[in-house]
Amino acid sequence: MKKALLPLWLLVAAGALSTAQAEEAVYIIGNDQGWRIESDELKLTPAKSGDSLYEGSYMFGPAPYFRIYSALGNWNENSYGSQEEDASVTFYLNGSNTFNAQLVKGKGSFHLSDFPGGMMHFKYDINTLYLSIYITDDNGTTQTLMGGFKYQENVAHFGAQAPYHLYDMAGRAILSGEATHLDLHTLPSGIYILNVAGVSHKICR
Repeated sequence: MKKALLPLWLLVAAGALSTAQAEEAVYIIGNDQGWRIESDELKLTPAKSGDSLYEGSYMFGPAPYFRIYSALGNWNENSYGSQEEDASVTFYLNGSNTFNAQLVKGKGSFHLSDFPGGMMHFKYDINTLYLSIYITDDNGTTQTLMGGFKYQENVAHFGAQAPYHLYDMAGRAILSGEATHLDLHTLPSGIYILNVAGVSHKICR
């Protein structure tokens, strides 16, 4: 039986598609790049081929505003941020050099109010929509005050024994204590701020 040969134009197109997929990125859009929805100036790319974790390091000015887009060109689509509503949510680092948040589909931007300016390294998982930001030194070396935090299936794992405080989005205290993890299964669905050893994490129950 004679094998059918693909036409040259189809092979070229397939090769171009493969290259395009390898170059896929997500984009930080915010005041540091002028809120330009067409700009790929601050893009995050896969750590390795086929990985869901996207990374990138960039210089930011003081108190930046930003959200993440999975595609450029349209303000009202492909946007992921602090909340669904088109309004910023202010967060405070309180001296920490890490920031973690569970993103949601929406146009709420993040405002890191007390960030003094400098280099930030972004790690964003496109499957879980979980964002981690690390403040780095001038050489790009990541500095973290606390490692090992993980939020999965409504359980926050701290990585070590640590004090914690849980707040709702209105700033009301819900829980506090000291532990190695916190189970949120019994809480009403919603968005919470979990502060662990001085590091704030925005999580979705």
